[in-house]
Amino acid sequence: MRYYNKRYCPNCNKRNCGCSAKSAFATETVNKVITVPKEGEQGEAGDKLVFKYQLSSQNTTPPNIQQVPNPSGWSSTPLQTTEALPYRWVSQGYVNFDGTELVVNWSTPVVDLDTEPLSPESDDLIFDI
Repeated sequence: MRYYNKRYCPNCNKRNCGCSAKSAFATETVNKVITVPKEGEQGEAGDKLVFKYQLSSQNTTPPNIQQVPNPSGWSSTPLQTTEALPYRWVSQGYVNFDGTELVVNWSTPVVDLDTEPLSPESDDLIFDI
């Protein structure tokens, strides 16, 4: 059990005020029990939200995504667009804790508008040579 002293000003009845009567503070002892939480047991690993990415030359028809944990042709890291493949599609789903089972199906892919600027396919295109 810990004890705390609260000092109140007798003039304005506020704690730690700026009154001129600082030398005449009254003291009140308050008893409080503080319970410190104990660390619990480690819980089960949960499902993970996962994003999959694929590049494409068109932005009108979403690419097909297989309803498996790791669909072929899709990447788990955002891919850099190029001049030949200027559109990045993204889909999201949930997999179990170790990535072996698809728990929630992949969403219909949408064009990811948060892409980096296009990178040139060759050094010649950088300087327009």
